[in-house]
Amino acid sequence: MDRFSPHESVYFIYGPDTPAAKFQFSFKYRLSTLHQRTPASLPTTLQFGYTQRSLWDIDGNSSPFYDTSYMPAVFIERLAAAPDEADYGLSWLGLQAGFGHESNGRDGDVSRSYNKVFARVRSTSATPMPSA
Repeated sequence: MDRFSPHESVYFIYGPDTPAAKFQFSFKYRLSTLHQRTPASLPTTLQFGYTQRSLWDIDGNSSPFYDTSYMPAVFIERLAAAPDEADYGLSWLGLQAGFGHESNGRDGDVSRSYNKVFARVRSTSATPMPSA
């Protein structure tokens, strides 16, 4: 089971606006480990990611879906271990680079799709810990 992990945000939102409900689920699956420096270090991996987002008229007659987007991706991911102590500036968290597709899964005049090549740098700002 350690091959599955979260990918994009997972949420369910319900409110008075149209569409009444919006939800998204997402996961990634490690296809292969490409490189690992030491057994204790985090590896460079080949990942398959899948995200699905739906807009749902949950209050309407027959509760129709307005739209659903299917977003598969294949990418290489390199993560860094979290720093032990906070430093000033940015802490490196990792990199993702790959190919993604987004589609509503339909054909003809109502079809919508596009392909993308992407690179994402993951970092966070670190704040110093107060001294005791």
